[in-house]
Amino acid sequence: ITEVSEMFLQASGYTAEELIGQPYALIEPRFRGQNLFQIIEDKLDTMGMWRGELCYRTKYHADYWVEATIVPLKDEFGQIEQILTINYDITDKKRMFTELKNIERTFRLITENTNDLIVITNEDGIIIYASPSYGIYLGYENVELQGQFYSDIIDRESKDEWQTFLNNYTGQTDSQFELLLKAKDGTPIWTEGNVTVVHDPEREKVSQIMMVSREITHRKERENDLLYLAYHDALTQLPNRRFLEKEFPKILAEANENQTCVAMLYIDGDDFKEVNDHFGHETGDAFIQRFGSSLNKTVRSHDMVIRIGGDEFIVILTGLTRDQEKRHHQIMHIIRRIRDELAEGWMIEDHLFTPTASIGIAYYPDHAQTLDQLMDLADQALYKSKESGKNNLSISDIH
Repeated sequence: ITEVSEMFLQASGYTAEELIGQPYALIEPRFRGQNLFQIIEDKLDTMGMWRGELCYRTKYHADYWVEATIVPLKDEFGQIEQILTINYDITDKKRMFTELKNIERTFRLITENTNDLIVITNEDGIIIYASPSYGIYLGYENVELQGQFYSDIIDRESKDEWQTFLNNYTGQTDSQFELLLKAKDGTPIWTEGNVTVVHDPEREKVSQIMMVSREITHRKERENDLLYLAYHDALTQLPNRRFLEKEFPKILAEANENQTCVAMLYIDGDDFKEVNDHFGHETGDAFIQRFGSSLNKTVRSHDMVIRIGGDEFIVILTGLTRDQEKRHHQIMHIIRRIRDELAEGWMIEDHLFTPTASIGIAYYPDHAQTLDQLMDLADQALYKSKESGKNNLSISDIH
């Protein structure tokens, strides 16, 4: 454990000194009798995150439940370096939900006083009951909701997911999904709901669908921020190598489908070390930001500029012809735009910078079939261009 929030400390009863530096096993939650991290590692793909409910024990051995989002933070080689967990205490909700299933009077008492969004619909998705919290979060009066289709308050982005559930709930008892609702004034509200289907044994269809949701708009925003940070360079805000690795299979698939070519330009700014040495790191950072911005301005909307690190950038050009002569003209046109933009330069603290760049080029499918191969060949071509001096380019001659 390397870091823990104050709210987690309050919930668990531990102090920071008791947790930081200790193995996670000290607080590892119970998860269906299985090793939590083994389950998570088995389910995570290379870009994914894990969500679910976990039961922790406090320092004093009392149970408390959380809704957890677990995000793997990976290094440049795709290996998990750290694991970030975001937990939301749902102990009260778990207790409430159990009582809801058993006692109608308790159900009414809770639903009229909870912040959770509770709705009951018939098998067609028509609202039978909606808790007052729908008025708090979405601005609807109860009479405006009863008798209406629940889909009427679902944003277009989530309508298909809800309709798919209604079409396929036969045999299901419990489901969980996120829905984007729209408030009466049009404000989008993200919710995460647990759905219980109550089957009528005398009928083929169900009699009622009950969903208990919580508003998670701020959580979705934080998760989106985390994902953005994971896939973008902090200095330039350009996509990073992780983003390139995630998107590259789609780029190749599109190139194969359209019989087009993909070009990788490995770009290294000339004399960046001198900028740092003469003007300091703050100016150096500003220089890199402007350098990346200039590259981004010169490429087409469907191309991609990636910052690898330092003053090294990769530009991915898509939709190029596979005719070598025509493609060469396309590439040189873009490279001229890059050089012209850099030559125009920019001011940083009264200093004019007009940088040049060395460029190495490799093509898919001519030179390589994978991202790693393409990067390696483009890097080798960059090395050759730098051997010839500044502001040069070299195209891979590997076939």
